[in-house]
Amino acid sequence: MQESPIAFELESEPYNPNDEAAVATYWMEATGKRGPGWQTRINALLRKAVKSGARVLVTASPATLEALDEALWTFEAQEFLPHVRVPGPAQALASRTPVWLSAG
Repeated sequence: MQESPIAFELESEPYNPNDEAAVATYWMEATGKRGPGWQTRINALLRKAVKSGARVLVTASPATLEALDEALWTFEAQEFLPHVRVPGPAQALASRTPVWLSAG
């Protein structure tokens, strides 16, 4: 669990990242709006969360996770975002990895 709240600016953020209900509502709505570029938008949000010190669990369908996993590996050649599929063969790395991808 996260020890301290994630800093955010209500005027410029789509939701309060410290409010579990707001996060769930935002992502449920975003799932329905998913279109071209969704991997880029999620990648940017994940990078912002990790830079603030957060650990993130992403749950989605296996097909969506496959696409996101690939996007996280190839998004920027010079900036890798550590992530792991759980459960999976690299699960032993999960304790040291800030982003977890899990079929939900």
